[in-house]
Amino acid sequence: MYSQTYLPRKDAELLSWCNNFTAIVTANAESWEIPTTEVTNLQSKLSDFESLIAKAKSPARSSIIVTEKNESRKALVATIRELVNFRLKNPVISDSQLVTLGLRPRDRTKTLSPAPVTYPELQIDRSVMRQLTVHYRDTGSERKAKPAGVHGVEIRWSILSVPPTSVDNLITSSFSTKTPFVMSFNEDDRGKWVYFCARWENNRGEKGPWSEIVGTVIP
Repeated sequence: MYSQTYLPRKDAELLSWCNNFTAIVTANAESWEIPTTEVTNLQSKLSDFESLIAKAKSPARSSIIVTEKNESRKALVATIRELVNFRLKNPVISDSQLVTLGLRPRDRTKTLSPAPVTYPELQIDRSVMRQLTVHYRDTGSERKAKPAGVHGVEIRWSILSVPPTSVDNLITSSFSTKTPFVMSFNEDDRGKWVYFCARWENNRGEKGPWSEIVGTVIP
């Protein structure tokens, strides 16, 4: 849908671009159906990057600060790309709004992929402390490849004290374009139950059916 070249290469130009992008996303989050947690995460990543740019330009500059700034930039860019490739495909967002965000209008010439009709099967790896690794593949498939025409997978999850009765009980949403999807947790989360379900999404934002809900204990 979008070329990755929309992001400026120089730190100062990227910061200006991200400030504009974040301000517009924040102002339109509700109407564009972007969860508050994702907006807050974007704002936090931007704040960290801005602070570290300032430190990297100050007399206190060091190799450690520069490394932290570069890592912060990578985290911010990854967050923006996930929003662009997932949330900003929402058809309520017009081409003119995409342009104000610093993005290109949608490519209308691509062959349209049908809406997914299968769902992902999830396998949870608990081998690392305070971490869960979510592997997924298409229903009945032995290969890890996504179905044809599928862009990625939406994963809904929540830490709950009782098993959920429906997908609506899972309030946190993440998006992944390749398996596995790695999740990190705090020490206080160890021993708690976390529940997941997932569904495929094509490159037009059309979604398939939800998988079964699965749960595991955070190691």
